[in-house]
Amino acid sequence: MLHLLPVTPETLLALGLIAVYLFDSMHFLRIGEAVVVTRHARLHGISFGSGFEFGGRRPFLPNPLTPFWPELRLDWVNGASGEEAARNCSDEMRVRASALRWVGMFSGACTASIVIGAPVALFAGAQWVFIACVALCLACELAAAGLLLRARKQLELGFGQWLSLALIGLVCLPCAGNLARAAAKARCWTLPAYQIAQLQLASFEAGALRTQVREAVLRARRFVDEQSPEFHGLSEQLRLLGEGS
Repeated sequence: MLHLLPVTPETLLALGLIAVYLFDSMHFLRIGEAVVVTRHARLHGISFGSGFEFGGRRPFLPNPLTPFWPELRLDWVNGASGEEAARNCSDEMRVRASALRWVGMFSGACTASIVIGAPVALFAGAQWVFIACVALCLACELAAAGLLLRARKQLELGFGQWLSLALIGLVCLPCAGNLARAAAKARCWTLPAYQIAQLQLASFEAGALRTQVREAVLRARRFVDEQSPEFHGLSEQLRLLGEGS
C-alpha cells in the first residue's frame, strides 16, 4: 500500500482536502433533531443520524458527490401544532431548496475542482492542473457567494451570516463545496414528532416514514426519566403515531 500511495507532502495535502470536505459535510444530530434530504428542490428523505453516538450526537454523512442538493434541519418536539403544520413545513422547505439551486450548482463545481480534480492532480504530479483547479474553485466560490447574496432576503439570511459563510468558503476551499448546505442549515424547522410522518417525502411511503419516526422517538424515550414530563410527552407522540397508522 505504501508503494502505491507514497507519503509525500502532495499526498498528505490531497488526502487533507478530501478529509476536510467530508468532515465539513457531516451533521452531528442530537436527540430530537433530524435532517431532510433534498433532490432537485424536492424533499426526498429523512435521517435521524447513524446508529452510534459521539458525545450524545449521531453523525450523518450525506452523499459527498451531491453538495448541490442541500439538507434541511428539522427539530421535533413534544408539543402540538396546527393540522396544516406539516404541509406548511414541506412547502417552506421546498422553497428554500429551490432558492439554493444555483448556489448548489456552483458549490458542486467547487467540490469537483478542489475535492476531486485537485487531489488527482497532486497524485499525478500535475502542478499546473492543481493550480487551475484551485483557481476554478475560487471563481466558483465567488460566483456562489454572489448568488447567495442575491437570494439572501428570500433565505432570511442576515448580512453577517452571508459574510461569514462566504469568508469560510474563501479561507477553507474544501468548505466552499458545502456553501449551499451551510446556507440551508441556517434555518431550522420545528414540528411535533408525530407530524414528521406527514411530511411529503419522495423516497418514503407513509407507513415506512411513520415507522422510522416511531423508532427515533422510542430511542429518545430511553434517555429520559419515566416520571419526567418529557417521558410522558414522548409517550403521547408515540400514541399519536400509532393512531395515524
